[in-house]
Amino acid sequence: MLCYGQVLFHLACTDGVGGQIFDRSRIVRGGFNQAGNIGGMVPEPGPRPSVTDLAHTLGCAPAELDLARLESLFADRDAILLDWIVSRAEVISWPLSAVVQLINPQKIILGGNLPKSILGALCDKIDLDKYDVPGRMPLNKPDVLISDVIGEARRAVAASTLPLASFLRYLA
Repeated sequence: MLCYGQVLFHLACTDGVGGQIFDRSRIVRGGFNQAGNIGGMVPEPGPRPSVTDLAHTLGCAPAELDLARLESLFADRDAILLDWIVSRAEVISWPLSAVVQLINPQKIILGGNLPKSILGALCDKIDLDKYDVPGRMPLNKPDVLISDVIGEARRAVAASTLPLASFLRYLA
């Protein structure tokens, strides 16, 4: 996520959903908490794609949804999971479209505790055109990418990048 000179938006689907706006390797002031939880910038779009939400939808405890079980459900084309992916991609399309209109980042990165297969399926169904105005030239849309690190390792990597981000700021 340390792409010098790029504005990035990172959305983490974990126990809840949160995000951060990065500009030149710095978290934008106010770009966390409710501002980073970009869904707060538009009317509440509905349930967001988190492990807790998916567990509720599947009727199990979040602790039961480790990466192996989630991968298995996806490989088996579980109907409830596939419907959940479609509905949650629609939900996050609205706030991510708001991010595109307001911030226009070069990249949107999806990460968190969901496996890459599920994050990839969400990415494929995200529509960043929700706020485009007919007859007006639309903005160039950013790439929606999947974080290289998922699960608990994500927390360790995120924590380890904080001192690096601070160091890079002094080089700029």
